[in-house]
Amino acid sequence: MRGRAGTPVPKRDVELKASGSGPIVSYQLSPEQIEKWKKEGIFPMLTREKYLQLRADGQSRTHIQRNYFGSNPNKFYALLSEWGLKEKDAEDRALDMMPTEKKNPQNC
Repeated sequence: MRGRAGTPVPKRDVELKASGSGPIVSYQLSPEQIEKWKKEGIFPMLTREKYLQLRADGQSRTHIQRNYFGSNPNKFYALLSEWGLKEKDAEDRALDMMPTEKKNPQNC
């Protein structure tokens, strides 16, 4: 007959080493990064008009989200909802309503 495994007895010295903060890693931004952060904040500014222009220029939603919001897609989609552009057909209507000179600035 096999014996049952009992409840393990914790070793206090091992548990004390495992608790608490990890090592502190210091990091210094470069002067260019500091200037960019001062201008744009944590996330680069993306306005509704700028978003629509990027979409009119052929950029995908995923590409825009990764460029402006990095690994925070929830903030990106919350912003699209706020602008009323979360649904694809609503975005298409907004793109259709854009003035043609804004859609194709390279025609000048």
